[in-house]
Amino acid sequence: MAHMISSGQHPPLSTALLVNCLLAADFSCRLLAGESLRPAALVASRRSQLPTGLRRFRAKLRGHAAGAETESPEAKLLLNWGTAAEPLKEDVLAALRPELGRWRANSKLPTTVLSGLARKRLPDAAWQVLSVMREQRVEVNVYHCSAAISACEKAGRWQLALEILAQMPEMGITANYFSYNAAMSACGKAGLWQPALALLHNMPQMRVAADQMSYSAAISACERGGVWELALDLFEQMHGAQISPDAISYGSAISACEKGGQWQLAFECLSQMPAARAAPDEL
Repeated sequence: MAHMISSGQHPPLSTALLVNCLLAADFSCRLLAGESLRPAALVASRRSQLPTGLRRFRAKLRGHAAGAETESPEAKLLLNWGTAAEPLKEDVLAALRPELGRWRANSKLPTTVLSGLARKRLPDAAWQVLSVMREQRVEVNVYHCSAAISACEKAGRWQLALEILAQMPEMGITANYFSYNAAMSACGKAGLWQPALALLHNMPQMRVAADQMSYSAAISACERGGVWELALDLFEQMHGAQISPDAISYGSAISACEKGGQWQLAFECLSQMPAARAAPDEL
């Protein structure tokens, strides 16, 4: 599959990801049937690792990019591309060729460009940058892939987000919670709760500890997908995993109750917010 990212072509979803989605659907159906499927490994994984929140990784990502010099005119060209048409790999290579030598010496430079593409919601350009880096033997690390997945999440490109995440192990890169959270959020925005649950369920197997944002993204996906029972079960699982829900988690859970006509449960969630220090006006 590594040749796909080198070719710069949009690949189909991998077989492994499709299998995971089917497993998640089965997992969800059994959960709706009343089976207890709280992943003990998820709790153990969370307890065995120090807390590492989304803000910490974002700070690292910003620091990784902040240490780079101001983008060259060639790199700025990438950031100025519009979303009307997908950039050709040849154009990206031509724009980046003068920079590749510096990129090989300083991995923070591509982080700056990819983070900028994420902010501008340009996932196709980010994909092509990764393709060029692979072809030109420029090191690709977790910061680069996470920034590209973030670009997909912001643009609603969940297929591409999942494919980049799936290819990370083949590139010798270990995905972290930021990578998973961005991919789950991309699925959630499309109302695709099955792949979002698959990612959450597989995080402990990949030795990645789920955090507050992981659950919030999965709960939001279930809420948007219209499966309020699963959203509330995930909300309860946060307590079992010793993760405190935040305003986003509460908001998604309350919205799920509303869509399911479960007003009593919605009021119960709302009443718990002050004790959890999650202000209702943040929703």
